[in-house]
Amino acid sequence: MMFAKVKSNPDSYTITSKMFKKLNRFCGKVYQIILSGKLYDEYLNGLKEAIRLDVGEKLFKNKTFMEKYLDYIKIKIDTVSVALAEPGNIKAQTDYMTLLVNYSVFRKLFIKDEDPKLYA
Repeated sequence: MMFAKVKSNPDSYTITSKMFKKLNRFCGKVYQIILSGKLYDEYLNGLKEAIRLDVGEKLFKNKTFMEKYLDYIKIKIDTVSVALAEPGNIKAQTDYMTLLVNYSVFRKLFIKDEDPKLYA
């Protein structure tokens, strides 16, 4: 909708047709990334790289940290399951999404992509 408005009257938005085409192409790529599910994976890859640069490679090989993180996730699975079973618990959905994010981060940090084994 917005692109149609800009395209129909580019002068009001101080944008050239060349700029509009570039913006439209860029947004199209982002839209495709979002639809394909790659956006979250790219975010996790960036997060892993930021952690690697900040902490180093040792974290990814730290068995104790991995086990404690997994224990935390298992405890959260139990707590979130109880919360989801409570009618009217409006915090349960947020807790569930947080659990999914933590599980995704755990997998990205400690499970190699080619390793099909699941830990939780």
